[in-house]
Amino acid sequence: MTPAGTDRRRARSTGPRRELIVKARDLDNDDKSIQALTVVRPTSEAGQRTQLIEVVSRLHPDADFRSFGNGGATFLDRQHLIVAYYGATVLEDPAHEAEDCGEGEQQALFHP
Repeated sequence: MTPAGTDRRRARSTGPRRELIVKARDLDNDDKSIQALTVVRPTSEAGQRTQLIEVVSRLHPDADFRSFGNGGATFLDRQHLIVAYYGATVLEDPAHEAEDCGEGEQQALFHP
């Protein structure tokens, strides 16, 4: 399962996987934290808004949604300003995506 709760096969069949980045800044001391998840970005703005709200509510349960636009959203809790947005497309690693090709025969490494 990916961090967003979709398995790899489903993610492949519904679209390219994207980074979803959540940055939080402490309002008192300016400390910053960044978390990145791999998700399938919904095509509709309503779907994107919902996905961003759901992810941030899991990471920062006390954060209140403030605004959404252009694939990004802002949130605020008592201690943090939180920004969530979609990053780059995650490239598939062919070594991890290999399908089972069945039984094969290994050839000799060196010929006599």
